[in-house]
Amino acid sequence: MMKKLSRFPLSFFIVYFLFLLIYLLASYFPHLRWWGLDWWAYYPSWVAYILFGIGLIAAAGLIWSQKRKVGWLTVTDEEAAPSGKYLWTSLTVLIITGLLFYLLRVRTHF
Repeated sequence: MMKKLSRFPLSFFIVYFLFLLIYLLASYFPHLRWWGLDWWAYYPSWVAYILFGIGLIAAAGLIWSQKRKVGWLTVTDEEAAPSGKYLWTSLTVLIITGLLFYLLRVRTHF
């Protein structure tokens, strides 16, 4: 039996568009050091506009597919059922990345 995925809430799209706008605005102020948000500033301005446009197109495509209820947004009941496999995979990835973070640390100039 197939089950439709629930629609994305409006709050998801508000946060998504807000972050897109923050990325674009932060690209004009790299001296403020919005670390993690200002990396578009180190590319030419046309790249920031293209990335912003791609983000808008991706959101528009998601909204369009939600309205049309496209088939690739369906899951079977078996896929929707929670399993212990996800928990063990997540814990394994968490432990491995934690060990790598600890073992590969270096001293910086700070």
